[in-house]
Amino acid sequence: MLVNRKHCFMDYYSHALNVLNQMEQDWFRDLGLQFHVPPPVPPANTMTPPVPDMMNGEVQFFFIEYVRPNFSPKNGFFSFDQAFANAGEDPAALRLKPVPLFAAVGINYDQCLKPPGFPHNFPTHHLQRKSHCTTWVEDYSSSGMRAALNAALKHYVSNAPCWNANGYASSAIPPVFGVSGPVTDYILIATNVSPFNSQKAWLNYPHRLSTATLKPWNPNWHLCDLIKRLGPQIDLWIVLGKAAVWPTFIWPNPWTTNWLKTPNLSLQPLNSDKIATFWKHKQHTLKAPRPVWQWPDCPCKMTGVFANAEERFGRGAGLG
Repeated sequence: MLVNRKHCFMDYYSHALNVLNQMEQDWFRDLGLQFHVPPPVPPANTMTPPVPDMMNGEVQFFFIEYVRPNFSPKNGFFSFDQAFANAGEDPAALRLKPVPLFAAVGINYDQCLKPPGFPHNFPTHHLQRKSHCTTWVEDYSSSGMRAALNAALKHYVSNAPCWNANGYASSAIPPVFGVSGPVTDYILIATNVSPFNSQKAWLNYPHRLSTATLKPWNPNWHLCDLIKRLGPQIDLWIVLGKAAVWPTFIWPNPWTTNWLKTPNLSLQPLNSDKIATFWKHKQHTLKAPRPVWQWPDCPCKMTGVFANAEERFGRGAGLG
């Protein structure tokens, strides 16, 4: 397995975690400033955008997961060294192991019922609420995404020419993979087209409601910020979800050179026939309305981080 990564795991994970922590807090604050919800009895002439019916009131932009996600505070492991030692592995070797960085883009982060008080406590930060304010971007509960992604990646590394020919992957095999072999350890970042959590699974709603939920927030605001801050270090982009996300992805583009498409992995069991077979068939253009937003649609010149609100949101942009 070839790995194009000069950073050791511990240093690079800490770096990516610090970047995402700051980004999550910045974007959550900016969303709160842009999206005003009226008090129970709004003053006369108050103009506020409506809260789409499918929202549950919670927001999440990013999360990041360890190379070995079972080594988490959920299991009482607050020390990398102790976690690796408990697994019978050499902590020093694993801390220095070079690992790649993957970024997965789905439609939204979570689905659950409205928290008490919604909409008057909107927005509520999902992981801050869930973790009792101990984390912004580290989710210590297992979603199963990594296991399903590993299953898809094993098919990809063994059948990359077929994935490429049928439109499910970029033409070049990323240098983090060999021609064949097992999938290496990797740091996983997840983000979404919409930062708004929903009450039910996204595709369980009619098109008019999902469109209303997408309209208030341009995903290029936070996705282009991710590209600016960590894009050069991201080895592989994974586009998750045939109906909701694939149509939103712009290709070719200059920012996500290495990518692949998969079904919504959070819905797929490890032995799913869909994971094992979807890439064997030519991808056809979906007959669906044009998506509200497409990404990545970033400024031509992107250096450093966004300097001000106008650059972050675009001239004249807003949520009204």
